[in-house]
Amino acid sequence: MEEITVAMIRAERAANRQAKRLKVEATPGDAYIDGRMMARCICRACSKEFYARKADVLKGRAGHFCSKRCSGHADKNYFRYTPESTRKERVRANGLITMRVRRGLLVRPTECEQCHKICRPDAHHEDYKKPDQVEWLCRSCHMKRHNHGKKK
Repeated sequence: MEEITVAMIRAERAANRQAKRLKVEATPGDAYIDGRMMARCICRACSKEFYARKADVLKGRAGHFCSKRCSGHADKNYFRYTPESTRKERVRANGLITMRVRRGLLVRPTECEQCHKICRPDAHHEDYKKPDQVEWLCRSCHMKRHNHGKKK
């Protein structure tokens, strides 16, 4: 059985006081850490237990993922653009282009191939199995190509 210490009792009382001040109900999983009322949460991606600010959890701004890494991996739209390609193929193709641009073997143009806007264009692969076939698009044209003209 867990031993109850004076510090634990003080922390629980402080959490209850802050709950009254914020007009929220303190639950048994809440804690008072560094002067803030924290809610116990479970990550949707890795099922790890973590604490997030109670006020942010109640407003729906926090409490879903334990880290930025988990929130990125849990994104449902991560693979929607090219379901026929694997992550390994995408990483390899993008890495080859980056390496060739850094070494000077491939020159990044100064304008978009689609709208001819002067910018620093992104490399767009139609087929990741052919990493040398790249279309240089500005950010807006690149996102339009991936979203297929749809707004989120």
